[in-house]
Amino acid sequence: MLTETVTSAILTASITGAGLLIAIYALITPISNKIFRDRVESHRKLKQEFDKMKGKISSESSDKEFKRLQTLASEIKQIEMFPKYLGIGVVLVFFGYISTAIFALTWLVSPPRESVSELPITIGFFSSTFGFFIVGLYSIYDVYRAMKREYEQMKKEKEEIEKSSKELAKVAEGMFKTVDASKKKLKNEK
Repeated sequence: MLTETVTSAILTASITGAGLLIAIYALITPISNKIFRDRVESHRKLKQEFDKMKGKISSESSDKEFKRLQTLASEIKQIEMFPKYLGIGVVLVFFGYISTAIFALTWLVSPPRESVSELPITIGFFSSTFGFFIVGLYSIYDVYRAMKREYEQMKKEKEEIEKSSKELAKVAEGMFKTVDASKKKLKNEK
């Protein structure tokens, strides 16, 4: 049996959950290029490997090669360019939270509370919250991968710059030694 306090809390949490889903979109939109680029690059690499292997396969090929080709094909199929959690997942969870909020509000304002079932409120809230948990995990994972990839790229560029700087320092040191030697030679000749 729901109380007014619990129903008010569910109403508030449902509206907050719907708002947080919109916040997830706001978070992911600026980095969506990085997320999708990662998926496209993975797809492209697997496709190139698949095409190369497909060209080598003949009737005399081993079972191991056929299995590898099948594995590549299944890996290519598994890569989704647009994540399902951002499409149908967010829509279902958002709809669940809004429906729960409407049911909770109806329950709060309807005088004979027995006419409005409590079951849709509780099931809607718990299932939406579980869905939000799943959408949140996938979002965090995609954001983490994009950030890690960006970090690795910056780390690689930094290492290349440091390597170039060291090489330039050695070249400059060699040039200064040559100039110093030339100056000494000129002084000795005078």
